[in-house]
Amino acid sequence: MSIINFINYRARNFTVFGFSLISLIIFPFITIIATATLKQYYGLIIGIVLMIAAIPFHCIAKKHNALYVISFLLNTIANGFSLSALYTSKKTNLIFDDLLLAIIPSAIILLLTYLLLRKSKKIALTIIVILNTLLTIAFTIFWIIRGGVFYSFGFFCSLILLFYLCVFGVTVNHNERSVLRDISFGSFGAFVILTIVVLFIISEGEIIDGLDVPDIDLNSRKNKPKSQI
Repeated sequence: MSIINFINYRARNFTVFGFSLISLIIFPFITIIATATLKQYYGLIIGIVLMIAAIPFHCIAKKHNALYVISFLLNTIANGFSLSALYTSKKTNLIFDDLLLAIIPSAIILLLTYLLLRKSKKIALTIIVILNTLLTIAFTIFWIIRGGVFYSFGFFCSLILLFYLCVFGVTVNHNERSVLRDISFGSFGAFVILTIVVLFIISEGEIIDGLDVPDIDLNSRKNKPKSQI
């Protein structure tokens, strides 16, 4: 049995879990590197270019499934570049430990998803989606009220996780589907929604006319003056 067949028929749950965890682990590394090396909105441009570059790999992978991994990696790296545009535009100081801590809540929910799906798919996904929604709301509220990189980065981690939860939903127990293809699709969705949110915040809500958006502090108020977005 080939590796691709093993992934599709014997290890679907673990494959989605593994790739989702990889996306969360890569995210802080790329974000902090891009924020430290780029200026203004260059990260956003690079992120979009990487996402576009992933499209032909996704298309060709229909015949060569392993190429879906390249598509996934390009979109995963693009997430970090795209988010860096928000931090660089607001001159936010990133502390790597804060970013690592911020992925832990999403990683825990991801692990729970993997474990619960071994019991009942419908019940598990219902519980997990509710938990992730509550986590996203909590991060949003604390981000607005208290500011700080931990809450902002945690919010984007939960946003990314949402799309991989969708991948669990569409691919688990559906052996006729290519699990790597579904993961690749999920990576595109995660990048698109993350980038839309970044653009929305950077533009201070001007993308949607007439909508009032609260000021959000990306920096810790204890360390620096308020940086409004």
